[in-house]
Amino acid sequence: MKGTRAFEAHDITTGSGIIVAVVDTGIDHTHPDLESQLDQKQSRLFRNSTVLTGTEKINVPTELEPVERFVATDIEGHSTQVAGIVAASQNETGIVGVAPDAKIISLRPFFFDELVGDILSLTSTFADLLVAIDYAIDIGVDVVNVSLTVGDPDPGSISRRRVYAALNRIIVHAIENGTTVVAAMGNDGIKRFLRIYPSYQ
Repeated sequence: MKGTRAFEAHDITTGSGIIVAVVDTGIDHTHPDLESQLDQKQSRLFRNSTVLTGTEKINVPTELEPVERFVATDIEGHSTQVAGIVAASQNETGIVGVAPDAKIISLRPFFFDELVGDILSLTSTFADLLVAIDYAIDIGVDVVNVSLTVGDPDPGSISRRRVYAALNRIIVHAIENGTTVVAAMGNDGIKRFLRIYPSYQ
């Protein structure tokens, strides 16, 4: 927070009226820092081109047996951390987010599709990612956070280049419609000539 000077920014704005879509692994709707920030009705799960609302429930496989969870619920933990950095509320517990009065929408294109050995397999598709971002634009969010990265496309892969072109088009579409897209740069530090998508867009 000190590095971003967020506390100083709070003297100007705390994000009131701003809607942030977090495209990731879901958000823990019971978390005390986030339960009042999360709009579960507008949250969605994107699974193999099927779209489910955040208040619906699905069976999620576990090592023991399927359990029923809200589709917006975090299945890995990463997205709840991201949402906390963005908008954890000022409630005298836990942390305070960069924009503690902003509203959060959970858009989850990731899901556990099946068990691989003793480990749950976290799965997604480019199609579901594109549909999630497009949905965020369609409902008029102010910011889309995409905390995921994919490497530089293989120069010899025509199909993969087409996928990146589609990702580029949806990001341009977001910007043209007044939606800011925030994308991760990865966890490996700065490497010369390294292109990380979608932030490279």
